[in-house]
Amino acid sequence: MYDMIIVGGGAAGLSAGMYALSKQLSFVLIYEDLGGKATWGQQLEPHDDEEYRAGSETVRHFVQQLTALPNSTMHDYVTHMERVGAGFHVTTREHGVLQSVTVVCNRSHTVYPGCAGR
Repeated sequence: MYDMIIVGGGAAGLSAGMYALSKQLSFVLIYEDLGGKATWGQQLEPHDDEEYRAGSETVRHFVQQLTALPNSTMHDYVTHMERVGAGFHVTTREHGVLQSVTVVCNRSHTVYPGCAGR
């Protein structure tokens, strides 16, 4: 059982992962796209200059820190989440059911039962 399962690999999920790391919690960050929209770039035509994206260096640093830890990140998709007793069961496509005391949901376009604020 994890102390924390983090759903979503964007800036908010990475920040939650860094927090869990700093507090020495057992955690896993489940993501489809590690780095999220912070890694996206747009170029205006006909400009060839490198686009500056505020925070992209921080996101890269967080990704490096979290992926360096064995078993702290999981490239997968959450299919179901439910509160069970004092914790949560989070079901993923590839890794099945994971258990944790706390769940942090960062996927803005997905609604999970039992996820606070959703």
